[in-house]
Amino acid sequence: MTTRCRTTLILGLLVVGPFAALHAQTHPNPPAVAPVRLDAHRTLGTPHTFHNLTLFPVYDPDARATNTYITLDEGLKAKTVQVQESSDGGDVNTLYVTNHSNKPLYLMAGEVVLGGQQDRTLGQDHLIVAGATRTPVTVFCVEHGRWAGHADFEESAPTVASGDIRLHAQESNFYAERAVSQPATTAAGRSAARARVVEGRVADVAADAAVAISSSSRVSSGQQKVWDKVAAKNARFKTESSTGTYRNTLTLSGGEAKRSVPAYERALESGMLKSSIGSDPHLIGVAACVNGKVIACDLFSDPALFHKLWPKLLRSYAADAVEKMPRKGQTPRAVTADQVKAFYAAATDAKTSTENRSAASTMLRLESKEATTYRLLPTKQAAGSGSPSALHETVLHK
Repeated sequence: MTTRCRTTLILGLLVVGPFAALHAQTHPNPPAVAPVRLDAHRTLGTPHTFHNLTLFPVYDPDARATNTYITLDEGLKAKTVQVQESSDGGDVNTLYVTNHSNKPLYLMAGEVVLGGQQDRTLGQDHLIVAGATRTPVTVFCVEHGRWAGHADFEESAPTVASGDIRLHAQESNFYAERAVSQPATTAAGRSAARARVVEGRVADVAADAAVAISSSSRVSSGQQKVWDKVAAKNARFKTESSTGTYRNTLTLSGGEAKRSVPAYERALESGMLKSSIGSDPHLIGVAACVNGKVIACDLFSDPALFHKLWPKLLRSYAADAVEKMPRKGQTPRAVTADQVKAFYAAATDAKTSTENRSAASTMLRLESKEATTYRLLPTKQAAGSGSPSALHETVLHK
């Protein structure tokens, strides 16, 4: 090879090299690896990484797409679902849902409805049966400085609230419902209820009043935590506004969210789930990891339901990754399928579990050192609450 040829080759490599590396980073195409079992029924697929976010697809060979449920977006678009303020002008932490469709409506914790008197996020997963009218659901305000508008909500945000907001909202919602569904009925129970609520300061609070106070206190405490988290995220994403709304981050309409989240979305859709969702009927969820730690697992029993909700979840994971982006020069830690499996096993093998029951479903809560797990089980499946047949299982890192 001549000196001129060698020089040309070296210059070519210097020019092409950085762009090749950039292409590899933004369009991940990892080699296939043998699947790792998540549990007795499900497996983890090949991970895909962009910057500090790694996603593991989760497969269930027994899963079948049934299209049994409609989603919030489907119902609002078809105008078969109404989400409304209370008839007396509004209640910050309660909205009313009507389902005029012929299918059960599935509402996912963290979904955000836009409009009304304030934008709100749903406190937990709900099933609203076909034909149900004005079913009350607990919500949390994500727009602190506005209380004006109209009674109906006509759209939802294209992004689910972040993992920590989802966790705070679900915790508050779960224990508020538990206080209402399990009132004290004995003298000893009433005494204990009074002690829990007022810590001995007011000895003559009636048991039902104690329950109401306990429930309201849980929701109020959760609301303050949600507001604090929203304010911190608006500052981080440079999306502050006069009403303190979380909307600009959720809709990717401004600040760092608009600049950074779409890059994650494009890279991970093109490499991982875009083709899998369309071609693999057994893809039922993902495990999301940021900076080498599992932040969330969202697993569904129905692949069709996961398919519908996946875009919202992906944007939420991406926003969490942007918020936790390592400093310049720091390399995000890698994460393995075995680490994800260990995290999931510890989270779902919790020693303590509690549940809330309603006419349509049972909500099971599992507590571990690092995570909280919620499983939504339609009533007909309540007997199998420990199985992966939960309509939605969400595991959130504390």
